[in-house]
Amino acid sequence: MLFRSKGCTGNYQVLKKLALRIGFGPKMPCGKAILYIDNLCECIYQIIIRQSYGLFPLQNKEIISTSDLAEVIAKHNNRKFRQYRLLNPFIKIASLFIDKLNTAFGSEYYAESFTFNINSEFDYNVVSFEESIRISEGD
Repeated sequence: MLFRSKGCTGNYQVLKKLALRIGFGPKMPCGKAILYIDNLCECIYQIIIRQSYGLFPLQNKEIISTSDLAEVIAKHNNRKFRQYRLLNPFIKIASLFIDKLNTAFGSEYYAESFTFNINSEFDYNVVSFEESIRISEGD
């Protein structure tokens, strides 16, 4: 799970640095569960006012790959980020030895059927993916 907000440290900032400095990466078909902080706050608010209880698997509506996220970050910084399938075999082999690559380019998200219960009870996705990147990048 990747949490994001403006000024947040962690994996998002690492990906941002790589996207802006290198400008290219693999075109991997992985999916990431990302949760923007405003959406998390809205969910907590809805849980409190509705007095809901249980397990709440949270993620934004949009599932996005790490490569696509890097491309959007670069776009919001007026840079280009190119994706190449040619790099995929190298990333797959290297991820056997470098755990962070497996984390970055592996698929980590909840199945839609698992998140359906909470989404049908209330909609906590008040900020879209594109808008959250715009806010995070300070546009």
